[in-house]
Amino acid sequence: MVYDTYRCTCKKTEGPDIETILKAKGQPPFKRLDIVIYALLLTLIAALFWVFVIGRPAVRLETLEVWHDERSGGEVPVFRYRFSDGSYEIDPAWADRVAVTDGEGAFQVTFDGFDGGEGFNTLVIARSGEAYMQDANCSRRKDCTHFVHITHGNQMIVCVPHRLTVTGVGPSDAPVTDTDVDIIIG
Repeated sequence: MVYDTYRCTCKKTEGPDIETILKAKGQPPFKRLDIVIYALLLTLIAALFWVFVIGRPAVRLETLEVWHDERSGGEVPVFRYRFSDGSYEIDPAWADRVAVTDGEGAFQVTFDGFDGGEGFNTLVIARSGEAYMQDANCSRRKDCTHFVHITHGNQMIVCVPHRLTVTGVGPSDAPVTDTDVDIIIG
């Protein structure tokens, strides 16, 4: 019963009667077909997880690219390193903000000038085909330094406060050039 205190009247509400409730309590919570459907869905989810997460083939690392997200113009390439010949390119607009220090077996690339000139990220690139973010002052936790080391194409490191993205590029991830396009539709 629902009481309406304004008018002081009582209304009877509709709902299941006691016999329907007692019948439902005596039945098992799942029928056999329900269990079969749930098992199939669980198997499908496990198979998709295996295919797209665990079973993804490793792509050989050929190039390492560093991009910066400019607030006004989208992402711009800042730095590119080719493991095949050990060469690197620095975007001319970033030449005064990128410092490369050569070491034995690896070198450090420091990107400066974030957060009004005080911010920096230090990327270590091993000539053996590995890269990782060694140091940064982007936040108290330095989340970008805890990313997995890039050892294959299709892996990345992201520094959100400094809007910096380090991407491993493999042979199939290579950027499309005008000579690679066969046909344009649209």
